[in-house]
Amino acid sequence: MLPDSASKDLIHLAVDRVGTFICRGTAVAIGETAACCVRSDRMSLGAYPPLDPNAPNQLTARIVAIEFTGYITRVSLMVESTGDELTYKVRTHDWLVDPPQEGQLVTLHWKIDDCVFLSH
Repeated sequence: MLPDSASKDLIHLAVDRVGTFICRGTAVAIGETAACCVRSDRMSLGAYPPLDPNAPNQLTARIVAIEFTGYITRVSLMVESTGDELTYKVRTHDWLVDPPQEGQLVTLHWKIDDCVFLSH
């Protein structure tokens, strides 16, 4: 849990073509422009299809590149529904346990308290 997360509002964001995100932050009026942010090292990569395709805080993405940089492996992903690029970082030791391959669909997910709401 992030520091002060208990004192933040619980915010539900419905994002067209992507899904529902639940995050913590300071709420703004409905219709305001906003975003949410998750550190790449706070995400988890899972199998596709997900157990619950309607669960919040998950994206379906395709692995487009894998870069071994020593201790950390960087995985470049493309969100299936939008074409947006994301980077996932994982300890190389953990990645090598059961690594997905380039071109493979995966599910990227994260905990509510790791998702921070950013008002504009």
